[in-house]
Amino acid sequence: MIYEAHRRNTRGYKNRLPLLYSLLSDRHESEIFIRRESFLSSTTIYTCDLAQSLDASLTVFKTIAFQGVDLNALTIKQIFVDSNGLDPSNSDKIPMFLVHRKHLQKNGQNPTYVYAYGGFSIAMTPFFSMAVLLWIHHFDGIFVGVNVRGDAE
Repeated sequence: MIYEAHRRNTRGYKNRLPLLYSLLSDRHESEIFIRRESFLSSTTIYTCDLAQSLDASLTVFKTIAFQGVDLNALTIKQIFVDSNGLDPSNSDKIPMFLVHRKHLQKNGQNPTYVYAYGGFSIAMTPFFSMAVLLWIHHFDGIFVGVNVRGDAE
């Protein structure tokens, strides 16, 4: 989790958001807007009025709807691969996300879509792509999102 809204009085978690993409507010207003998305959830915009109380909660302002893929049938797993095989002088772990059907038989024959990006302290973060989800759905494939560099993992 990148962003977690806390209850200020108990320090417990109020809401868990998979990834914070943007936060928008006017400095003269108490209302904030938070946009988030992940590999398996389309863009959702939340709003919260911080002037209401110490227990202000996030409410859904807008959700981008789509059809054609059962998101409950898919899974995301983050793994870390040893980079030793690539560069013996480097013992770093390379983070990557795997997105595929929950009950997929991984047999070495699955079509795999590898997307890698990273550089200058910019790491790839989970993003929503209907094209990727349709590809997984129709071809029983595995999407691999690799953070190849960036130092922001």
